[in-house]
Amino acid sequence: MNKKTILVVENSKYVKELKKFLDEIYNIIISSNSTDIFEIIQKEKIDLVLYDEELANNNEFEICKYTNSIPIIFTTNSISEDVTEKLYDNCAADYVIKPFRKNELLKRIKTNIKLFTKTKKTNNHLKRIAAYSEILSKNYGLSSEDVKILKEVSPLYDIGNIGISKELLNKPSKFTNEEYSIMKQHAKLGYEMLKSSTKQLLRDAAIVAYEHHEKWDGTGYPNGLKGEQIHIFGRIIAVADVFDAIGRNKVYKEALSDEQIIEFFKNESGKHFEPKIVDILLENIDELFKIRDQFNDI
Repeated sequence: MNKKTILVVENSKYVKELKKFLDEIYNIIISSNSTDIFEIIQKEKIDLVLYDEELANNNEFEICKYTNSIPIIFTTNSISEDVTEKLYDNCAADYVIKPFRKNELLKRIKTNIKLFTKTKKTNNHLKRIAAYSEILSKNYGLSSEDVKILKEVSPLYDIGNIGISKELLNKPSKFTNEEYSIMKQHAKLGYEMLKSSTKQLLRDAAIVAYEHHEKWDGTGYPNGLKGEQIHIFGRIIAVADVFDAIGRNKVYKEALSDEQIIEFFKNESGKHFEPKIVDILLENIDELFKIRDQFNDI
């Protein structure tokens, strides 16, 4: 497994100690110059920053402007309510007190990298879905307003998962029939959450949440809608969602190759998916693959 990379911006007194604690587990990049820090973050794949609180304060927390959501753990000599408030106001993901305790330091680093990685994967997934839906809806011939609406509501298509247990959502194997029945409830849960909103945009999102698992041939859920009974937003997100899912590795299933993805959609045209949308996907497949690779989870 590739080592994660930590950028260390620390008083020289503690650099040797940090290297001793971290070197075997992580790649370490050391810097103290704010210009260098900016260049490093642009050029390198940084997974976490350890930043001396005093150095950050002297630089007026400039690092917060260009870390691109990379978690920052500030290191500090002492802690008080005022200091913690200042750190969290200035983009701290966490803090550790010096002198360092190895086990505490490693635990905080591991936890924050894990949270960041999970958040980044989720964000990239939603960016891909939005971009796919925009391409498909434009080429379908929807109005510019509807294209915009679908792109904006697409990140909410699976919001009903909030009502499903984390244990089930994160299960590292296939669902049993009983578990699958529970998972299917997320479509209705999402609809119920959004349908009565005073905002039209969220009522549009309710439709997407409710219908993105319906199938063109009527064999989908939750209502077994068929053909154009399914809202066009639901029909488009169905394609976008499956396109994204089958191209990504899962614990129990490897991603399909590009050739297999193309063959899959050809076979499911008129069954799972509306033929016109499948044709649009295949006509724009290179652009969709480019978006997939641009917002990769890795």
